[in-house]
Amino acid sequence: MTAEIALLILENPWDEPRKGTRRLSVQPFFEGLERIHDNLAVYHSTFHDLNGLRSALDYDLRLTKEPRQVLYVGSHGSGRMLNNVRFADLRTAIQERTDRLEGVIISSCEVCKDPQDLVKLVKDTSIRWAIGYQCPVGWFDSMVLELALLNAVAETDVDYKKNMEALEQFFRKALQILNRDHVLEPGHGRLADSVSIVINSRVGAQPRVLDWPVKETELT
Repeated sequence: MTAEIALLILENPWDEPRKGTRRLSVQPFFEGLERIHDNLAVYHSTFHDLNGLRSALDYDLRLTKEPRQVLYVGSHGSGRMLNNVRFADLRTAIQERTDRLEGVIISSCEVCKDPQDLVKLVKDTSIRWAIGYQCPVGWFDSMVLELALLNAVAETDVDYKKNMEALEQFFRKALQILNRDHVLEPGHGRLADSVSIVINSRVGAQPRVLDWPVKETELT
């Protein structure tokens, strides 16, 4: 099977170069998904500043051949900064390159504290969903959530993003494996209250902030 989804990983270094080849990265974990799903191709780049981020976006978003794209941006974060890159600058850089982009993961502490920042990211673009964190989050905890989400993207028919109802149903199924009451960081509440999710049905529509989905068994 030819891959139809490009998973584009852009990482700001998580740690100093003291461990040789054992530097922390989501790459080997996401490549595990690539081994499971023939329709998924993983591409990895590293950025150190805004110019490097733009170059990586140009190289990956514009040169990959798969018809569908999902973007992961990972970095230490605080406030509205991904290390030394402002979220507003990241948003602009992504919005200039969204022809085939359907989903965005911002894996960075606190940067998506205000879900409206993600609304601004996806509005009037091809992006159908975006997700990020409102509080400090452990590296492993965030990766587990992201793996569950990306696994669902690879398993689900492309029609999952055809409208708001389909997107809401997709997130309900994708995240039901996770414990909504898990505490990402002591003093910051439950997982369900600490993740920003925004969905967008089409260009020109008004994006919507999605509450953490209720499990299907709880709807009856």
